[in-house]
Amino acid sequence: SEQVRHLRLVALALDRGYRAGDVVPLDRAELEQLLHEAGALPGPAATQDARSWLGSLLGAARAFDRDLASALLKLEATSLGVPRFLRDRVDPALREIGDAWARGAIDIRHEHFVTEVMEDRLRELRSSLEAAACGRAVVLACLPDEHHALGLQVAALEIAAAGRPVRVLG
Repeated sequence: SEQVRHLRLVALALDRGYRAGDVVPLDRAELEQLLHEAGALPGPAATQDARSWLGSLLGAARAFDRDLASALLKLEATSLGVPRFLRDRVDPALREIGDAWARGAIDIRHEHFVTEVMEDRLRELRSSLEAAACGRAVVLACLPDEHHALGLQVAALEIAAAGRPVRVLG
């Protein structure tokens, strides 16, 4: 898992335009520092503490910073693994975002922004797991007139992490 984390950091650096020859030789700490300074990763405290991570995610939502929100989600998924990521980050984040909207701390546009980024990240995580999935596919769909599909994406990722193929109909 440490090698996968390192490779994901290299991929993130390459996505940000760094040359392979410059980032591949770096160790994990050097990569994290480089990406943090480039604004592609949150600071170390955000990955250590769930509360500060949530605060960083809400800050990214308020600023409509897709790169930061996506990097926050990607880093936590990589470091925690899918089951813990869903339980310790996604579930509390969804609750906090809903509560923040209800309190008026964020607007509905911020909630929609985080939902979109989170759905994209969950789909990406699921697609990397589905190559190894086997058995009959689990089909997921919303009730008629339901326009919120984030719950389906969470369930789909959980099922894919368990090794089953998933088809999300929306």
